[in-house]
Amino acid sequence: MSVLESFSLTDKVAIITGGGGLLGAKHGEAIAEAGGIPVLWDINLDLAEEKAAAIATATGRPTMAQKVDITDPTAISEAFTAVLKQFGRCDILINNAANDPKVKPGGDTSWSRLENFALAMWDKDMAVGLTGAFLCAQVIGTHMAAHGGGVILNVSSDLGVISPDQRLNRKPGLPDDRLELRAGDRPGRPRQGVRGAAEGGRRAGPAVHAGVGPGGDQGPCEEDSELDQGQVRHGWAA
Repeated sequence: MSVLESFSLTDKVAIITGGGGLLGAKHGEAIAEAGGIPVLWDINLDLAEEKAAAIATATGRPTMAQKVDITDPTAISEAFTAVLKQFGRCDILINNAANDPKVKPGGDTSWSRLENFALAMWDKDMAVGLTGAFLCAQVIGTHMAAHGGGVILNVSSDLGVISPDQRLNRKPGLPDDRLELRAGDRPGRPRQGVRGAAEGGRRAGPAVHAGVGPGGDQGPCEEDSELDQGQVRHGWAA
C-alpha cells in the first residue's frame, strides 16, 4: 500500500470554509488529490466557483462551491442541507475562514496596533474566526455525531503561539513600545537583545520581552538561543 493509499479520502465529502481564499483552495486541492470531494464555502461566490472549477479540472474529482455567510446560522444550515442533498454525506469540516484585511504598499498600518485596533474590526474578526467556526461545528458536528463520526479541523494563525516582530510597525519619532530586559542590563549600558542582534550584535543567554501588540504579544516571552547577525527569532508569548 502506498503512502497516499494509506491516507485515502475516497468519496469523503469535506466542507472548507473560506474556500475561495489561497489556503482554502489548497485544502481543497489536497482533499481532491486524496480522492475526496471538496465543498468550498465562501462569502465570495465567484472566487469559490473559480477555485472549485480549477480543482475539478486538475484532479477530475467532483467539487461544489457555495456562497455562505458563516456568521449566519440559517445560511449555514441551508448550505449544509444542499450539500447533503447533493452528496448524501459530510465527513470533514475544515474551519479555515478568517478576515484578511489587505494593506496596500505605503498604506496606513496604524490600525494593526492593539491600542489603535477598532472595536468594530475586533467584533468582525471574532464573528468570522471564532463564532463562525463554532456555528459550523455546531451544525455540521451535530450531523456527524448522529451518523457515526467525522473530522473537524480548526485552522489558526501561527501568531497565536509566537509573538510578531513589532519593529516592523515602528514609526520614526515615536517612543519604543517594548520593554526589553536582559540579565545584567543596567542604565546606560548598550543593549544586546533582539534589536542588538538585528542591528549587527550577537548575544547568548535568555532575554525576556514584554510588550503590547497584535497577535498575542501581550506578555513575557523567553528566547534562550543565540542570535546571529541579522537573525531575528520570535519568542512564545503567553
